[in-house]
Amino acid sequence: MSEIVRVVARLDPVLRHPTRFSIVTILITTGPKTMGEIAKILDIDWGPLSTHVERLKEEGYIEAKKGITMKGPRTFLILTDKGVRKYYEYLDTLDEILKKIKGTER
Repeated sequence: MSEIVRVVARLDPVLRHPTRFSIVTILITTGPKTMGEIAKILDIDWGPLSTHVERLKEEGYIEAKKGITMKGPRTFLILTDKGVRKYYEYLDTLDEILKKIKGTER
């Protein structure tokens, strides 16, 4: 069991939070989105969303770019190469955990 705990400890602390994981999942599956679109998809208030977006930006997982749309100025969230790499590393670690758990269920 301690082997599983060691693998769990390797999980990326940035993506370990469900909201940040969800933001990156949305961006990786659908491409750039506005802050408003993310807030609507996740049904999250602007305050918490801004906090999680700031953390993702600080860590270099996403970039925020201002753009003009037919509805006026918007902030678009764009996944960086680092964000993509870290996301897939996170999924690989989760997969490793699942394999270890399934291996101990016998």
